[in-house]
Amino acid sequence: MYATSLLSLVFFALQQESFCQDNEIVHDSAAERFLEELDKKSYNKKIRPNVHSDKPVNISIALYINTISDVNDANMDFSVDLVLHQMWHDPRLAFNSSSSDNSDTIILDDDSMIWHSFLYFRNEKEGKQQSITKPNVAVRISSRGNVLYSQRLALVLACHYDFSVFPMDNQTCKIQMENFAYPVDHVIFTWANNPILVSTQDTYLPEFELTGVNAKECKAVYPIGTYACLYATVEIQRDIRFFLLNIYVPSIVVVMLSFLSFWIDPNSTPARVAICVITVLTIVTQIVSLQSRLPRVSYVKAMDTWLCACLCFSMGSMLEYALVSVLLQKKILQPQERKKENSSKHKETHEVNYALNSMSSLDKQKQTVCCAAKRKLTAQHVDKVSKGLFPILFLIFNLLYWGAYMVFKIHPPHEDEK
Repeated sequence: MYATSLLSLVFFALQQESFCQDNEIVHDSAAERFLEELDKKSYNKKIRPNVHSDKPVNISIALYINTISDVNDANMDFSVDLVLHQMWHDPRLAFNSSSSDNSDTIILDDDSMIWHSFLYFRNEKEGKQQSITKPNVAVRISSRGNVLYSQRLALVLACHYDFSVFPMDNQTCKIQMENFAYPVDHVIFTWANNPILVSTQDTYLPEFELTGVNAKECKAVYPIGTYACLYATVEIQRDIRFFLLNIYVPSIVVVMLSFLSFWIDPNSTPARVAICVITVLTIVTQIVSLQSRLPRVSYVKAMDTWLCACLCFSMGSMLEYALVSVLLQKKILQPQERKKENSSKHKETHEVNYALNSMSSLDKQKQTVCCAAKRKLTAQHVDKVSKGLFPILFLIFNLLYWGAYMVFKIHPPHEDEK
Protein backbone atom coordinates (compact mmCIF):
# COMPACT_ATOMS: atom_id res chain seq x y z
CA MET A 1 0.00 0.00 0.00
CA TYR A 2 2.78 2.41 0.89
CA ALA A 3 4.59 1.49 -2.32
CA THR A 4 1.47 2.26 -4.35
CA SER A 5 1.06 5.66 -2.66
CA LEU A 6 4.73 6.47 -3.26
CA LEU A 7 4.44 5.57 -6.96
CA SER A 8 1.34 7.76 -7.27
CA LEU A 9 3.16 10.73 -5.76
CA VAL A 10 6.12 10.24 -8.08
CA PHE A 11 3.83 10.01 -11.13
CA PHE A 12 1.99 13.19 -10.11
CA ALA A 13 5.26 15.06 -9.65
CA LEU A 14 6.51 13.94 -13.05
CA GLN A 15 3.25 15.08 -14.70
CA GLN A 16 3.50 18.50 -13.07
CA GLU A 17 7.13 18.88 -14.20
CA SER A 18 6.22 17.85 -17.74
CA PHE A 19 3.35 20.37 -17.86
CA CYS A 20 5.57 23.20 -16.70
CA GLN A 21 8.24 22.33 -19.25
CA ASP A 22 5.77 22.12 -22.11
CA ASN A 23 4.16 25.48 -21.34
CA GLU A 24 7.36 27.10 -20.10
CA ILE A 25 5.59 29.27 -17.54
CA VAL A 26 7.91 32.01 -16.32
CA HIS A 27 8.75 32.35 -12.64
CA ASP A 28 12.08 34.15 -12.96
CA SER A 29 13.09 37.76 -12.48
CA ALA A 30 11.73 38.83 -15.90
CA ALA A 31 8.23 37.87 -14.87
CA GLU A 32 8.63 39.61 -11.53
CA ARG A 33 9.76 42.78 -13.24
CA PHE A 34 6.81 42.51 -15.62
CA LEU A 35 4.35 42.33 -12.73
CA GLU A 36 6.09 45.20 -10.95
CA GLU A 37 5.73 47.39 -14.00
CA LEU A 38 2.02 46.67 -14.11
CA ASP A 39 1.71 47.50 -10.42
CA LYS A 40 3.56 50.77 -10.92
CA LYS A 41 1.01 51.76 -13.59
CA SER A 42 3.58 52.21 -16.30
CA TYR A 43 1.06 50.32 -18.37
CA ASN A 44 -2.21 52.19 -18.91
CA LYS A 45 -4.96 49.61 -19.07
CA LYS A 46 -7.54 52.24 -20.07
CA ILE A 47 -5.90 52.78 -23.46
CA ARG A 48 -6.26 50.22 -26.21
CA PRO A 49 -3.24 48.77 -28.04
CA ASN A 50 -2.05 50.60 -31.18
CA VAL A 51 -3.87 53.75 -30.10
CA HIS A 52 -1.30 56.00 -31.83
CA SER A 53 -1.74 54.24 -35.18
CA ASP A 54 -4.69 53.82 -37.50
CA LYS A 55 -4.51 50.06 -37.18
CA PRO A 56 -7.46 48.59 -35.21
CA VAL A 57 -7.03 45.86 -32.65
CA ASN A 58 -7.88 42.47 -34.17
CA ILE A 59 -9.42 40.22 -31.55
CA SER A 60 -9.79 36.55 -32.43
CA ILE A 61 -12.59 34.77 -30.60
CA ALA A 62 -13.17 31.09 -29.93
CA LEU A 63 -15.89 29.31 -27.97
CA TYR A 64 -15.82 26.02 -26.15
CA ILE A 65 -19.39 25.00 -25.34
CA ASN A 66 -19.55 22.77 -22.28
CA THR A 67 -23.31 22.24 -22.14
CA ILE A 68 -26.50 23.42 -23.82
CA SER A 69 -29.51 22.86 -21.60
CA ASP A 70 -32.96 24.05 -20.62
CA VAL A 71 -34.35 24.89 -24.05
CA ASN A 72 -37.45 26.70 -22.78
CA ASP A 73 -40.29 27.05 -25.29
CA ALA A 74 -42.52 29.16 -23.06
CA ASN A 75 -39.83 31.77 -22.27
CA MET A 76 -38.22 31.48 -25.73
CA ASP A 77 -34.67 31.11 -24.43
CA PHE A 78 -31.97 28.51 -23.77
CA SER A 79 -29.11 28.05 -21.31
CA VAL A 80 -25.49 27.51 -22.23
CA ASP A 81 -22.29 27.01 -20.26
CA LEU A 82 -19.24 28.00 -22.29
CA VAL A 83 -15.62 29.11 -22.17
CA LEU A 84 -14.95 32.35 -24.05
CA HIS A 85 -11.43 32.82 -25.46
CA GLN A 86 -10.26 36.22 -26.72
CA MET A 87 -6.85 36.59 -28.37
CA TRP A 88 -5.13 39.80 -29.42
CA HIS A 89 -1.68 41.36 -29.64
CA ASP A 90 -0.56 44.13 -27.28
CA PRO A 91 3.08 45.13 -27.93
CA ARG A 92 3.18 47.04 -24.63
CA LEU A 93 3.00 43.70 -22.77
CA ALA A 94 6.06 42.16 -24.50
CA PHE A 95 8.92 41.21 -22.22
CA ASN A 96 12.35 39.69 -22.48
CA SER A 97 12.17 35.93 -22.65
CA SER A 98 14.62 33.59 -21.00
CA SER A 99 14.15 30.96 -23.72
CA SER A 100 15.76 31.04 -27.13
CA ASP A 101 12.44 30.81 -29.04
CA ASN A 102 10.60 33.44 -26.93
CA SER A 103 8.00 30.90 -25.82
CA ASP A 104 7.73 32.05 -22.20
CA THR A 105 4.25 32.69 -20.88
CA ILE A 106 2.91 34.56 -17.89
CA ILE A 107 -0.43 33.54 -16.39
CA LEU A 108 -2.53 36.04 -14.46
CA ASP A 109 -5.74 35.33 -12.58
CA ASP A 110 -6.72 39.00 -12.37
CA ASP A 111 -8.15 40.44 -15.58
CA SER A 112 -8.32 43.95 -14.12
CA MET A 113 -4.57 44.43 -14.59
CA ILE A 114 -4.66 44.67 -18.41
CA TRP A 115 -6.79 46.21 -21.15
CA HIS A 116 -9.49 44.03 -22.66
CA SER A 117 -12.34 44.62 -25.08
CA PHE A 118 -15.87 45.50 -24.02
CA LEU A 119 -17.46 42.36 -25.40
CA TYR A 120 -21.04 41.59 -24.40
CA PHE A 121 -23.72 39.10 -25.42
CA ARG A 122 -26.45 40.92 -27.25
CA ASN A 123 -29.26 38.41 -26.67
CA GLU A 124 -28.39 37.74 -23.03
CA LYS A 125 -31.23 37.52 -20.51
CA GLU A 126 -29.19 36.34 -17.56
CA GLY A 127 -25.52 35.65 -17.11
CA LYS A 128 -22.82 35.08 -14.57
CA GLN A 129 -19.16 34.25 -14.43
CA GLN A 130 -18.42 30.92 -12.79
CA SER A 131 -16.57 31.32 -9.52
CA ILE A 132 -16.21 27.80 -8.06
CA THR A 133 -13.68 27.21 -6.62
CA LYS A 134 -12.09 30.49 -7.76
CA PRO A 135 -13.25 32.97 -10.40
CA ASN A 136 -12.88 31.10 -13.70
CA VAL A 137 -10.74 33.76 -15.39
CA ALA A 138 -7.24 33.39 -16.80
CA VAL A 139 -4.97 35.76 -18.72
CA ARG A 140 -1.99 34.26 -20.56
CA ILE A 141 0.60 36.72 -21.87
CA SER A 142 3.46 35.58 -24.08
CA SER A 143 6.81 37.28 -24.31
CA ARG A 144 5.85 38.64 -27.74
CA GLY A 145 2.84 40.48 -26.28
CA ASN A 146 0.16 37.99 -27.38
CA VAL A 147 -2.74 37.87 -24.93
CA LEU A 148 -5.15 34.99 -24.37
CA TYR A 149 -8.08 36.04 -22.20
CA SER A 150 -10.34 33.15 -21.07
CA GLN A 151 -13.60 33.20 -19.12
CA ARG A 152 -16.11 30.53 -18.16
CA LEU A 153 -19.66 31.87 -18.34
CA ALA A 154 -23.18 30.59 -17.63
CA LEU A 155 -25.70 32.37 -19.87
CA VAL A 156 -29.42 32.39 -20.54
CA LEU A 157 -29.86 33.63 -24.11
CA ALA A 158 -33.01 34.70 -25.92
CA CYS A 159 -33.99 32.74 -29.02
CA HIS A 160 -36.68 33.49 -31.59
CA TYR A 161 -38.51 30.18 -31.90
CA ASP A 162 -40.72 29.44 -34.89
CA PHE A 163 -43.62 27.17 -33.91
CA SER A 164 -45.42 27.06 -37.26
CA VAL A 165 -44.58 23.35 -37.75
CA PHE A 166 -44.45 22.45 -34.05
CA PRO A 167 -43.68 19.70 -32.99
CA MET A 168 -41.88 18.76 -36.24
CA ASP A 169 -39.81 21.93 -36.03
CA ASN A 170 -36.12 22.73 -36.35
CA GLN A 171 -34.94 25.73 -34.37
CA THR A 172 -31.91 27.97 -34.95
CA CYS A 173 -30.72 29.88 -31.90
CA LYS A 174 -27.88 32.37 -31.78
CA ILE A 175 -25.02 33.25 -29.44
CA GLN A 176 -24.56 36.92 -30.37
CA MET A 177 -21.40 38.77 -29.33
CA GLU A 178 -20.83 42.46 -29.91
CA ASN A 179 -18.41 45.21 -28.93
CA PHE A 180 -19.98 47.77 -26.64
CA ALA A 181 -17.42 50.60 -26.58
CA TYR A 182 -15.17 50.55 -29.65
CA PRO A 183 -16.39 50.88 -33.26
CA VAL A 184 -14.81 48.94 -36.10
CA ASP A 185 -12.23 51.71 -36.61
CA HIS A 186 -10.67 50.76 -33.29
CA VAL A 187 -11.56 47.11 -32.57
CA ILE A 188 -12.63 44.32 -34.91
CA PHE A 189 -13.75 40.79 -34.08
CA THR A 190 -12.80 37.71 -36.10
CA TRP A 191 -13.24 34.02 -35.49
CA ALA A 192 -10.19 31.94 -34.63
CA ASN A 193 -9.01 29.03 -36.78
CA ASN A 194 -11.07 26.55 -34.75
CA PRO A 195 -13.86 28.89 -33.72
CA ILE A 196 -16.32 26.62 -31.92
CA LEU A 197 -15.92 23.31 -30.15
CA VAL A 198 -18.79 21.47 -28.48
CA SER A 199 -18.49 18.93 -25.70
CA THR A 200 -20.70 16.18 -27.09
CA GLN A 201 -20.42 14.08 -23.94
CA ASP A 202 -21.95 16.71 -21.63
CA THR A 203 -24.44 18.20 -24.11
CA TYR A 204 -27.72 16.30 -23.72
CA LEU A 205 -31.11 17.74 -24.63
CA PRO A 206 -34.06 15.51 -23.63
CA GLU A 207 -36.47 16.98 -26.18
CA PHE A 208 -34.03 18.10 -28.88
CA GLU A 209 -31.08 16.87 -30.89
CA LEU A 210 -28.12 19.15 -31.60
CA THR A 211 -27.60 19.08 -35.37
CA GLY A 212 -24.88 21.69 -35.84
CA VAL A 213 -23.08 24.81 -34.61
CA ASN A 214 -21.78 27.35 -37.13
CA ALA A 215 -19.72 30.53 -36.82
CA LYS A 216 -20.92 33.70 -38.56
CA GLU A 217 -19.65 37.28 -38.84
CA CYS A 218 -21.68 40.48 -38.91
CA LYS A 219 -21.61 44.23 -38.32
CA ALA A 220 -23.90 46.11 -35.98
CA VAL A 221 -24.90 49.47 -37.44
CA TYR A 222 -26.12 52.14 -35.02
CA PRO A 223 -26.69 55.90 -35.42
CA ILE A 224 -23.43 56.56 -33.56
CA GLY A 225 -21.32 54.15 -35.61
CA THR A 226 -20.66 50.61 -36.78
CA TYR A 227 -19.52 48.00 -34.29
CA ALA A 228 -18.01 44.57 -34.79
CA CYS A 229 -20.10 41.55 -33.95
CA LEU A 230 -19.97 37.79 -34.25
CA TYR A 231 -22.59 35.13 -33.70
CA ALA A 232 -22.78 31.37 -33.53
CA THR A 233 -25.87 29.56 -34.77
CA VAL A 234 -26.99 26.59 -32.68
CA GLU A 235 -29.23 24.33 -34.76
CA ILE A 236 -31.47 21.92 -32.87
CA GLN A 237 -34.15 19.49 -34.05
CA ARG A 238 -37.12 18.55 -31.89
CA ASP A 239 -37.65 14.88 -31.09
CA ILE A 240 -41.26 14.09 -32.00
CA ARG A 241 -41.43 10.80 -30.11
CA PHE A 242 -42.57 12.47 -26.89
CA PHE A 243 -45.52 14.11 -28.67
CA LEU A 244 -46.37 10.91 -30.53
CA LEU A 245 -46.77 9.07 -27.24
CA ASN A 246 -48.48 11.84 -25.28
CA ILE A 247 -50.54 13.80 -27.83
CA TYR A 248 -50.98 12.11 -31.21
CA VAL A 249 -51.65 8.52 -30.18
CA PRO A 250 -54.06 9.42 -27.33
CA SER A 251 -55.98 11.84 -29.55
CA ILE A 252 -56.32 9.17 -32.27
CA VAL A 253 -57.70 6.75 -29.67
CA VAL A 254 -60.15 9.40 -28.45
CA VAL A 255 -61.40 10.13 -31.97
CA MET A 256 -61.82 6.43 -32.73
CA LEU A 257 -63.69 6.08 -29.45
CA SER A 258 -66.12 8.79 -30.58
CA PHE A 259 -66.73 6.77 -33.77
CA LEU A 260 -67.66 3.80 -31.58
CA SER A 261 -70.93 5.51 -30.74
CA PHE A 262 -72.18 4.78 -34.28
CA TRP A 263 -72.36 1.05 -33.40
CA ILE A 264 -74.45 1.65 -30.27
CA ASP A 265 -78.23 1.37 -30.47
CA PRO A 266 -79.71 4.83 -31.18
CA ASN A 267 -82.23 4.25 -28.39
CA SER A 268 -79.36 4.01 -25.84
CA THR A 269 -79.22 7.75 -25.31
CA PRO A 270 -77.14 7.83 -22.07
CA ALA A 271 -74.37 5.67 -23.53
CA ARG A 272 -74.03 7.61 -26.77
CA VAL A 273 -74.21 11.03 -25.12
CA ALA A 274 -71.62 10.03 -22.49
CA ILE A 275 -69.14 8.85 -25.14
CA CYS A 276 -69.55 12.02 -27.21
CA VAL A 277 -69.20 14.37 -24.23
CA ILE A 278 -66.19 12.55 -22.78
CA THR A 279 -64.30 12.55 -26.09
CA VAL A 280 -64.94 16.27 -26.68
CA LEU A 281 -63.81 17.19 -23.17
CA THR A 282 -60.68 15.05 -23.53
CA ILE A 283 -59.64 16.85 -26.72
CA VAL A 284 -60.32 20.23 -25.11
CA THR A 285 -58.17 19.25 -22.12
CA GLN A 286 -55.30 18.33 -24.45
CA ILE A 287 -55.56 21.71 -26.19
CA VAL A 288 -55.50 23.62 -22.90
CA SER A 289 -52.55 21.64 -21.47
CA LEU A 290 -50.53 22.12 -24.65
CA GLN A 291 -51.13 25.87 -24.81
CA SER A 292 -49.88 26.29 -21.24
CA ARG A 293 -46.34 25.20 -22.23
CA LEU A 294 -46.05 27.38 -25.34
CA PRO A 295 -45.93 31.16 -25.80
CA ARG A 296 -48.96 33.00 -27.15
CA VAL A 297 -48.28 33.30 -30.86
CA SER A 298 -50.65 34.73 -33.44
CA TYR A 299 -50.21 32.04 -36.10
CA VAL A 300 -51.51 28.49 -36.39
CA LYS A 301 -49.18 25.69 -35.38
CA ALA A 302 -49.16 22.19 -36.81
CA MET A 303 -50.32 20.85 -33.47
CA ASP A 304 -53.23 23.31 -33.48
CA THR A 305 -54.32 21.96 -36.85
CA TRP A 306 -54.23 18.39 -35.54
CA LEU A 307 -56.11 19.03 -32.29
CA CYS A 308 -58.73 21.24 -33.97
CA ALA A 309 -59.37 18.53 -36.55
CA CYS A 310 -59.73 15.92 -33.80
CA LEU A 311 -62.13 18.23 -31.98
CA CYS A 312 -64.18 18.64 -35.18
CA PHE A 313 -64.43 14.87 -35.64
CA SER A 314 -65.54 14.42 -32.03
CA MET A 315 -68.07 17.21 -32.35
CA GLY A 316 -69.22 15.67 -35.64
CA SER A 317 -70.06 12.41 -33.89
CA MET A 318 -72.07 14.39 -31.31
CA LEU A 319 -73.95 16.31 -34.00
CA GLU A 320 -74.57 13.04 -35.85
CA TYR A 321 -76.34 11.66 -32.81
CA ALA A 322 -78.36 14.87 -32.54
CA LEU A 323 -79.63 14.21 -36.08
CA VAL A 324 -80.33 10.56 -35.23
CA SER A 325 -82.29 11.63 -32.15
CA VAL A 326 -84.44 13.99 -34.20
CA LEU A 327 -85.19 11.24 -36.71
CA LEU A 328 -86.15 8.86 -33.91
CA GLN A 329 -88.57 11.39 -32.47
CA LYS A 330 -90.15 11.86 -35.89
CA LYS A 331 -90.55 8.10 -36.24
CA ILE A 332 -92.38 7.95 -32.91
CA LEU A 333 -94.70 10.81 -33.85
CA GLN A 334 -95.59 9.44 -37.30
CA PRO A 335 -98.26 6.89 -36.11
CA GLN A 336 -100.06 9.59 -34.15
CA GLU A 337 -100.06 11.88 -37.15
CA ARG A 338 -101.41 9.09 -39.37
CA LYS A 339 -104.32 8.51 -36.99
CA LYS A 340 -105.23 12.18 -37.15
CA GLU A 341 -104.95 12.13 -40.92
CA ASN A 342 -107.23 9.06 -41.20
CA SER A 343 -109.87 10.61 -38.98
CA SER A 344 -110.02 13.77 -41.05
CA LYS A 345 -109.53 12.04 -44.41
CA HIS A 346 -113.21 11.29 -45.04
CA LYS A 347 -114.10 14.94 -44.49
CA GLU A 348 -111.62 16.18 -47.08
CA THR A 349 -111.98 13.44 -49.72
CA HIS A 350 -113.54 15.65 -52.33
CA GLU A 351 -111.03 18.45 -51.85
CA VAL A 352 -108.05 16.07 -52.10
CA ASN A 353 -109.39 14.41 -55.26
CA TYR A 354 -109.87 17.78 -56.89
CA ALA A 355 -106.30 18.81 -56.02
CA LEU A 356 -104.83 15.55 -57.33
CA ASN A 357 -106.70 15.80 -60.63
CA SER A 358 -105.43 19.34 -61.19
CA MET A 359 -101.78 18.43 -60.48
CA SER A 360 -99.53 18.05 -63.52
CA SER A 361 -97.58 14.91 -64.22
CA LEU A 362 -94.26 16.66 -63.45
CA ASP A 363 -95.44 17.70 -60.02
CA LYS A 364 -96.47 14.14 -59.33
CA GLN A 365 -92.98 12.84 -60.13
CA LYS A 366 -91.28 15.41 -57.90
CA GLN A 367 -93.58 14.58 -55.03
CA THR A 368 -92.88 10.87 -55.44
CA VAL A 369 -89.07 11.44 -55.35
CA CYS A 370 -89.26 13.69 -52.30
CA CYS A 371 -91.44 11.23 -50.43
CA ALA A 372 -89.07 8.40 -51.26
CA ALA A 373 -86.06 10.43 -50.03
CA LYS A 374 -87.86 11.24 -46.79
CA ARG A 375 -88.72 7.60 -46.25
CA LYS A 376 -85.04 6.59 -46.72
CA LEU A 377 -83.66 9.17 -44.26
CA THR A 378 -83.93 7.15 -41.07
CA ALA A 379 -81.80 6.94 -37.92
CA GLN A 380 -80.45 3.54 -38.93
CA HIS A 381 -79.50 4.84 -42.35
CA VAL A 382 -77.60 7.83 -40.88
CA ASP A 383 -75.65 5.57 -38.50
CA LYS A 384 -74.85 3.17 -41.33
CA VAL A 385 -73.42 5.96 -43.49
CA SER A 386 -71.50 7.47 -40.54
CA LYS A 387 -69.83 4.13 -39.76
CA GLY A 388 -67.93 4.31 -43.02
CA LEU A 389 -67.82 8.04 -43.75
CA PHE A 390 -66.23 9.32 -40.52
CA PRO A 391 -63.31 6.81 -40.40
CA ILE A 392 -62.58 7.37 -44.10
CA LEU A 393 -62.50 11.15 -43.65
CA PHE A 394 -60.24 10.80 -40.62
CA LEU A 395 -57.89 8.53 -42.58
CA ILE A 396 -57.75 11.04 -45.44
CA PHE A 397 -56.96 13.81 -42.97
CA ASN A 398 -54.10 11.76 -41.50
CA LEU A 399 -52.61 11.15 -44.94
CA LEU A 400 -52.77 14.84 -45.79
CA TYR A 401 -51.43 15.97 -42.40
CA TRP A 402 -48.44 13.65 -42.13
CA GLY A 403 -47.66 13.96 -45.80
CA ALA A 404 -47.61 17.75 -45.63
CA TYR A 405 -45.50 18.13 -42.48
CA MET A 406 -43.27 15.04 -42.49
CA VAL A 407 -42.79 14.13 -46.16
CA PHE A 408 -43.03 17.44 -48.03
CA LYS A 409 -41.84 19.58 -45.07
CA ILE A 410 -44.39 22.32 -45.67
CA HIS A 411 -43.55 25.52 -43.75
CA PRO A 412 -46.59 27.83 -43.59
CA PRO A 413 -45.66 31.55 -43.67
CA HIS A 414 -46.83 33.90 -40.94
CA GLU A 415 -46.44 37.50 -39.90
CA ASP A 416 -43.67 36.91 -37.35
CA GLU A 417 -41.48 35.05 -39.84
CA LYS A 418 -38.33 36.88 -40.90
